Amino acid sequence: MTTDQIVTLIVAIVGSGALGILINSIATKKKVRAESGKITSEAHAIDQDSINKTLESIAKAADLISDVSGQQVKMLYEQVSRQEKRIAELEDEIRILRDKTKADDMTIATLQKENSRLKDQVKKLVDENTAKDRVIDDLKRRVDELETKLSTVESAEKRRQDCE
Repeated sequence: MTTDQIVTLIVAIVGSGALGILINSIATKKKVRAESGKITSEAHAIDQDSINKTLESIAKAADLISDVSGQQVKMLYEQVSRQEKRIAELEDEIRILRDKTKADDMTIATLQKENSRLKDQVKKLVDENTAKDRVIDDLKRRVDELETKLSTVESAEKRRQDCE
């Protein structure tokens, strides 16, 4: 570059206001930094306040959840206690019913044996009665025959006495 070109370049920079802008920015640099720090501090304060409010809300929600959970745990514990008691009662009832069923089964078996024995006895008695009925029928026929013969004999005896 030639000196003429360099001079022209310097005049263009100074004439365009770039030099003013550069000087102005150097002069206001401290002010801009101070304002930036102030804005950043305010933003941090707002963020901290927002964080504090959020933390308070979270703490309240956690307390509420803890209270509700505690109540639910207590209710569930009470329900489990009632169910355990009911289960014990039902197990006792089942034990009693099983014992009763065993006793009933033994009674049924005994009664079935007795029933079978009595059926055998009834059959034997029916057979004996049937045999006795046959004997009675035979005896009735024999009595009828004898009565008929006796009647015939008596009639003959009476005629013989009448003839005499």
